[in-house]
Parts: sequence; C-alpha cells; structure tokens
Amino acid sequence: MMARAMVLLCLLSGSAWAEERCGGDVGARIAYLQQRRAHDERRTRIWAATWAGVFTAIVGYEAAWFATHSDHDARVDAVVGMGAAGIGLVVLAVQPGVVFVDERLHPMPPPGDRCATLAELERRLSRDAAAQEFGTSPLIHAGNFVFNIGIGLLLGLGFGHWQQAVINMLVGIAVGEAEAITQPTDSVDTLAAYRAGRLDGRAARRWRLAPSLSRDGAALAFALDF
Repeated sequence: MMARAMVLLCLLSGSAWAEERCGGDVGARIAYLQQRRAHDERRTRIWAATWAGVFTAIVGYEAAWFATHSDHDARVDAVVGMGAAGIGLVVLAVQPGVVFVDERLHPMPPPGDRCATLAELERRLSRDAAAQEFGTSPLIHAGNFVFNIGIGLLLGLGFGHWQQAVINMLVGIAVGEAEAITQPTDSVDTLAAYRAGRLDGRAARRWRLAPSLSRDGAALAFALDF
C-alpha cells in the first residue's frame, strides 16, 4: 500500500511539475491541438485529392486529344495544355502544407513527455498555418496570373495560335484562382483560436469555399464557421 501511494504521489508531482513547466492546462491544450489537427488534415487531404483529380483529368484529356488528332497545330495546343496542367499537378504535390509530412519521418515525442508533445504540436500547427497563409497569399495569386499569361504568350507569339492562347490563359487563370481560393485555411484559424485561449474545439469564425469529391461527382460548397 505504501509503495502504491509513493508511486501515485510521484505521478501527481510529475504531472503538476509538467503543468507548471509548460504553462498550465497541458492536457487540455494537447487534446485541443490533436483534435483540431485531425480535422484540419482531413480537410486538406480532401482538397488536395480533389485538385489532383482535376489536373490529372486535364492531362488525360489533352493526352487523348494529342493521340486522336494528326493535325500539327492541334497537337501543339494539346502538348502545351498538358504541360501546363502537369506543372500544376507537380506544384500541388510539393506545395508545403498541402500533403502533411509523413509522421514516420517526424515522430511524436514519447507519450510520457507531455511538454515535448505539446511543443511539437504547437510547432506543427505554426508550420501548417504559415504554409496555408502562403498558399492563399497575394504572391500565389500573382504567380497564377503570370504563369498563365506566359502560357498564352507561348501559344500566341511562339506558334501564332492566338485564339487558343486566349482560351488557355483565361481557363488557366480561373482554375488557378479556384484552387487558391478553395485551399483550406483551418490551421490558420486554429492557430488564432489557440493563441486567444479558445480551447472549445472551434476555430475562429471564417467563411470558406469547400470542394468535395464523391462517386456521384464533384461539388463546391460555401460554408461559414461560427
């Protein structure tokens, strides 16, 4: 009995020391960050998978067009369109924060070290929020316009295909803007709520466009969080 009491006392003392060392409410903060990370990661993966499907479909369409048309001009347009969509697919794959880093490469600290666990969760949240802010920043929008205008100029100045150049440019800009606008920013909202001390499981109030993909097709929904 005495031994059990000593063990319990040590555990309680260690827990209290961890609370003091980490700033208090360690358990509540860990639970909040774990719950929000699971939610934020799920939405980000849905978004990434949806747009990967869109770019893959465009590449497949252009490849089929190239294979079924013998006209040189049509094939040039198909190759340029396929290349532009392929670049979009590559950028999506390597964009920071879009596909979360494999947890096996950056494992969580041992379960007993709650302060280290909390610090790692905070680091991941800050990293993901910064990546999402960059993904919706003015620089990304400007880059989308510059890239697609460049594709248009390539077709127009390089091959004289001005009609197709305008079509590719406008469609490319629209697709790129839709991709950026619909990117989830849940981690940004979670970070703001966490810093404000709101650990009730909700993020900050924010509107968003949410893409979804199912067997029946794709959809784009408007949502407002409270």
